[in-house]
Parts: sequence; C-alpha cells; structure tokens
Amino acid sequence: MTVTEQDVRKIFEISDKAKIEIVDDVVDGGVILKWKITKLPFTFGIVTGIFYCTENTLTTLVGSPRKVLKIFNCYQNNLKDLIGGPIECDDFYCHKNQLTSFDGKPDIVKKMFCFEFTPTVPVLSVLKYNNIYVNNINKEKEDMTYILKKYCAGNSKEPLRTRIIKCQRELIDAGLEGNARL
Repeated sequence: MTVTEQDVRKIFEISDKAKIEIVDDVVDGGVILKWKITKLPFTFGIVTGIFYCTENTLTTLVGSPRKVLKIFNCYQNNLKDLIGGPIECDDFYCHKNQLTSFDGKPDIVKKMFCFEFTPTVPVLSVLKYNNIYVNNINKEKEDMTYILKKYCAGNSKEPLRTRIIKCQRELIDAGLEGNARL
C-alpha cells in the first residue's frame, strides 16, 4: 500500500507542519503518533527526521520505518520485544515497556541505545552499539550502565566476542546473572 500525505497527517503529528513530502516511500520530515493504538496502521519506508510512537498501547513495532535518520522513540508502550522496529536509526529509545528480549533490535544505532533496567532481559547483544544508557534509577541500573558502557563499541576496540565474554563476567560478579546472556 502506498502511504499518502493525507494518511500520515490523519494519524501522525508532523514535526514540520508546513511541509511533508512522501516520495518513493520516504517521509521527508519527522512524525509523531498522536492516536492511542495497539499497532501502526501502515508501513513506513524511510523517515528523514524523528519517528515518535511514544506513550501508546503498541504491542508490536511492525509498520515502523525501516530507517530513521534521527531518533526512533517507542517509549512507554506494551512491547515485549522490538520485532518490526527499524533496521537503522541515529538514536533508539525503548524504555518503559515490558520487554522480555531485544529480539528485533536495530542492526545499526549510530548514537544512543536507551532501554530500561529489567533483571531478566539479556543485554549482551547491545554491546555492538556505540553508546548505551540504562534508564531506571536504582543500584543495579548504575552497575549495569557502568559495565555496559565500558564494553560498548564506542568505548572498547576489542573484538565483540572478547567484549561479550568480559562483560558477561562483570555482570555476573555484580549479581546481574539474569542479564548476562545474549
């Protein structure tokens, strides 16, 4: 289905209200979901600005843009995983969900990957990103943020396999066994 400007304006707030252009499945500008829905109504290709689907009741990210040139934010929904989310973005925010896994996480996050501390979500797979932030104020979050930042791609030049093994050991030593998995 081809997405039209009217389709997008009906369901999303447009960050640049004066102009939105959709050419070859590319939304030139940013979009913000303004309706409370459980799934995205159509599939996006590329969004050149931000894509916010925050504070909704989404249970899936299917329909998300494949690529977001700025921020993708799915904060505060009912997501259990990230399947259907973008393949690439600058920043990715997925905190305040009920995540049980990072399945479907982006292949490329150029700047920041932000998630919420949960004692059982496997976190070692996010070490491929340049910068990681764990959102939730508690002692475990501080330990996890420190450990993950130390071994993320932006702070360590060691091979990913080596970083995963070292990070796993530190997470276990910090009492975060439930997170010390891929």
